[in-house]
Parts: sequence; C-alpha cells; structure tokens
Amino acid sequence: MAEEGDSPDAETDNKPFFAIDAEDVAEAAAATSIPATIASTSSTTVQPPQPMVMGTLSDSSATSQSASATGAEGEMKANPWGAPTPQLTGDINTMGGQGMFTVPAPVEQEGFRWGQYAIGFVTPIIVVFLFGVVGEILSGSAYDEDPWRYEEISMQSGDSQTFEIQFTMNEDEVMEGFYSYFETEDGHAIQISYWYDNYVSTPDTTVYQYNDTSAKETAIGTYYDSNSTAYFQLSDATADELWLSVDFYNPELDEYDSFDAFNTFLCFMPFIYLASVIAAFVKGNKALAYGLLTPFFLWLGFIVLFILLLIGYWS
Repeated sequence: MAEEGDSPDAETDNKPFFAIDAEDVAEAAAATSIPATIASTSSTTVQPPQPMVMGTLSDSSATSQSASATGAEGEMKANPWGAPTPQLTGDINTMGGQGMFTVPAPVEQEGFRWGQYAIGFVTPIIVVFLFGVVGEILSGSAYDEDPWRYEEISMQSGDSQTFEIQFTMNEDEVMEGFYSYFETEDGHAIQISYWYDNYVSTPDTTVYQYNDTSAKETAIGTYYDSNSTAYFQLSDATADELWLSVDFYNPELDEYDSFDAFNTFLCFMPFIYLASVIAAFVKGNKALAYGLLTPFFLWLGFIVLFILLLIGYWS
C-alpha cells in the first residue's frame, strides 16, 4: 500500500504549478495542435525581445547601403515585419532628403566712432576760422583805397546871402552831398544841406536851409549835376562866408560788392550747418552728427553762462 502512495501520479500532483518541463510543453502543444518540434524548439531556445524602430532618417538607398555594409560584418537582424532594421550613421552629411541650414554669423556690435566725432567737432571750428580770415581780408582790401573823400571848402558871398560854387572832382568821382552850419547875429542856428540820393530814379537836387530855432525848412537853391555847380540864397539870414563839408564818392574804388556777397553767403551758413547735421543722421553717421552739434551746444552754453553771470552781477 505504501508503494502505491509513491506512484508517479502522486508525484505529479505534488509538483508546484510553476515547475513546467518539456513534457508539460509537449502536452500543451498537442492540445492546441502546435507541432511538437516547434513547441520543443520554443521551449528550449528562448529568444530575447527584439528592438523596434519607429522611423528612419535615411532613404532607401542609404538603407540598402547600410544593409550591405552590415552584411559584410554580420547578418542584420530583421524586425517583426521582415524588413532590415536601418542603422543610424551619426553623420548629418549622409542623411538623405534633409535640408542644410546656414546659421548667420553673429553681428558684432560696433562701438562709438570717435574718429567721425572728432571730424564733426573740428569741422565747424575750422570753417568759422577760415571764414573769419577771409572776411578780414576782404574788409581790409575794401579800405586800401577809400572810395570816399572828404573836403572842407570855403565860400564867399558878395551880398551876404547869395552863394555859388563849382566843385572840382577827381576822375570817376561824384558829389554825394555837402553840409554847412553857422549862427546868425540874433542867435539863430542855420543848417545848409544837400544830399544826392542814388536809390531813387529822380534824385532831388534841391538845396535846403533848416532853422534849428524855428524848426523851419526852406528850399533855397539847386545843385546842377551836369557841371557840378551849386547855387543858393539864404532866407532870413545873412553870412559873409560859409564852410562847406563836402563828400565825394568814387564807385570804381568801391570793393564792397565782393564783401557784401561774402556777407550774404554767411547768412546761409546756418542752413548749410543744419542740413549737414540732418544728412549725417539720415545716413547713419550718428557720431559725425553728434560731433557737428557739440560746438553749437558749447557756444550756447557759454552764452547762457554769460547771461547768468550778468544777472548775478546786476542783482
């Protein structure tokens, strides 16, 4: 009876559930219609899990080349769908169908252009200095030969009232005017005057007498430009002799035309200066523009400081 208790069926019943051997596998395969050889092979050779590739970065040509290269060293393992698993080369230049992106070089921040600033700062000072020198030269040359000539002439009268004189002038000279002043015996101040006006179409040739005491003006004579002669007769006044202060003018010696043209050009200098500053800003030369503005603000600051000092002095 004891031997019956130790039968193989008893040992099978006492075997743990996880102790699966080849016989158990064969029985399970026969029950599920799986060939015993396959089941036996599956039971004896356990394959590790295969890696799966979800995508590829190479094209078919690159894959075939990689497969051929791999076949030389060893057979490439297939994925569950039977296709060879592509291998990554790690070289971005061999990736097919991938675009190359050019990264621009970083732009270096340019510093402040002190050279341009120095040019802008010095240029207005040099221009003002040069124009001052040129103006001084022109103004000096204008007085080398003075176109104006002044002369004192004495006039005599036979009846103490009537006076007549013919002026002697140099070549190209004209008589600009004459003036005389005297006091009568009864204390009246008398002025005799004539001035030729070049800026009117019909100049007045009348000689006038002005009484300072009575503030009365009287026409007493005429100047004749054709023969440079003046004739006049005193009104309510007498004088045996008069001293005439005569002004002569020679337009051929007058060089003020060039000096006036220079002054006219100076009037446009502020506009040229402003246009230069605007052009420097528009073209992106900010350092040059700041240099051009610096002398102006320095000059403006000196003026404000001078005004403040005057206010402080007089307050």
